[in-house]
Amino acid sequence: MIQNGEEFWEAFVNFWILVWTYIQPWFWLILTVASIIIAYVIISYLLKKYIKRNPRFPKDATNGLILIIRLVVIIALIFVVLSAVNIPSEYLVDISTIIATAVGFASTIAVSNLVAGFYMIASHPYRIGDYISVDGEVEGIVKETSLNYTTIEDQNGTIFLIPNNKLLSANLINYCYEPSKKGKKKKKKQEEDIEKKLMSTVADIFKEKRITRYVFEIEFPLDQDSEKSINVLDEICDRWAAEDKFGFSPSYYFKNLSYRAKIRWAITTKEPEIMVNNMEGFLDDIWLSLNKIREEN
Repeated sequence: MIQNGEEFWEAFVNFWILVWTYIQPWFWLILTVASIIIAYVIISYLLKKYIKRNPRFPKDATNGLILIIRLVVIIALIFVVLSAVNIPSEYLVDISTIIATAVGFASTIAVSNLVAGFYMIASHPYRIGDYISVDGEVEGIVKETSLNYTTIEDQNGTIFLIPNNKLLSANLINYCYEPSKKGKKKKKKQEEDIEKKLMSTVADIFKEKRITRYVFEIEFPLDQDSEKSINVLDEICDRWAAEDKFGFSPSYYFKNLSYRAKIRWAITTKEPEIMVNNMEGFLDDIWLSLNKIREEN
């Protein structure tokens, strides 16, 4: 009986060893696949939670990031399954090369836009609501940012969809910024400089958390009364400051005096929309006033 019992247990153990020998590869395959899927679910959840709390990320950043993670997971699962069925390694290399080449040709522009989108999110050179200029060709208010495009609305209401990879290599000017104490000290030192008029509203500016400061230039011929022109420009600044249309007094200084006078203006507002809504009237006021002086001469 004892001998028969020992033979039974020996046969029992050998049976399960044999079973384990057959199911072991599939067991580890299932365990690996399950681990990858669980990791994907956890990472996706944490990513959604993080992006939801971080206002710098655009609305579709979650979907874009999860899509990339999903592609990585799918590729990893394919390689795990192919490895489990004992496909030779050289075949795996060939398959991966073909897949990489196909994906590379099919999504070069899309991937470059996504990479640029991630970089723009990380560096955040502008925010939604900022007034920016792109290569001096397009300027307006940033209405929306995504992983592929940035939407800009100019002063005429025209909507521009600019690919992020173009913005990455473009010359960007952001007219919105947050004043700092360090900047304030620097501005005080510059009050003795030629830009003293531009800095006349510094004390008020630094009370705001974020402002828009739009700078532009105009020219007019010097064949008219310069003193009268300066008086008219000062009156325009005082009038617009009194009406408080921009929130701050417009300021200017003469950048160049040759056969034409070049004047640099600075318009400071709390929001870009305030500047956009009043800019046309302000420019009309300047040109009509200067033309009136010219006609009188």
